[in-house]
Parts: sequence; structure tokens; C-alpha cells
Amino acid sequence: MKLLTLLVAVVVSCTSCNSAQQKTTDDSGNTTTATMKQEKESPVFEYEASSRGLYTKIVLDNKALKVVKGRGDSAVPKTIAVSDKDWNEILGYFKNLDLAGIPNLKAPTEKRFYDGAAMANFKVITKDGTYASDTFDHGFPPAAIAKIVNKLNELTEKK
Repeated sequence: MKLLTLLVAVVVSCTSCNSAQQKTTDDSGNTTTATMKQEKESPVFEYEASSRGLYTKIVLDNKALKVVKGRGDSAVPKTIAVSDKDWNEILGYFKNLDLAGIPNLKAPTEKRFYDGAAMANFKVITKDGTYASDTFDHGFPPAAIAKIVNKLNELTEKK
């Protein structure tokens, strides 16, 4: 009986996985199969700064800015709508960014080593992959990502 139940469970789960696909027809009349979850076209930007007394996480995903300040129960996420002007400005900076070079960026300062600044990390998530920087000082990002990082921080402070 246990074997029969296990077999039925496997069959049901396998058939439900196949139902997540749908058939589509392209312009040339060819039928293709596409999954229900499409790849995201716009990038997601993540910035995180932390020290003993500070924690800030900023996530910008398609004109929605999610901000968490603090740790534990005091950390209440806040969502801020980003204007088209600000979103397009960030996308302009993104288009000039060398994604493959992000992991190799060097921090311009080292204040985080003696509690002079909080540690910060920056990450860009695209359909092609995730590109994360090495740790740098909060408020002193590497030049290649400085415009995006500064704009993200600016948007959280003016709302």
C-alpha cells in the first residue's frame, strides 16, 4: 500500500511539473514550448550596508524600491515607488556598466577595517546571471558603480 501511494505521488508531481509549460506560436508559425515563468528583462539592483550599529538593505526591482533599515523585529520593510525619470537614470548608468568587471572592482578606501565606515556590498541580477562586488566602504563605492549606488542611497533618503 505504501508503494502504491508513493507511486501515485510521484506520477502526480511529475504531471504537475509539465503543466507549467505552455505552447506558443511565433511569427513563422512554428510552435514552441515556453515556461510560465519568463526571464526578467530589467535588472535588479541590491545594495547592503552593515556594521555593529547599522544595517540597511536596498533592493530596486522594476521601479519598486524596497528598503530595510535595522535588524530583527525593528526591521520594517518599506516600499517606495520610483519615478520614471529616476528609473531611466539608473538604467542609463546600468547600460554603461561592465557587468563582468563588477567582482574585480577595488574599494577606493579601507575605512571599514578600523570601524571608520560600514561594510557595503552591491549586486546586479540580470537574466544572464548575478554580478556581485567585493566589500567596500559604505559611502565610498568603487567609481564604476558609484553613480548607481549613490542614486539608490539618495532615493531612500528623499522619501
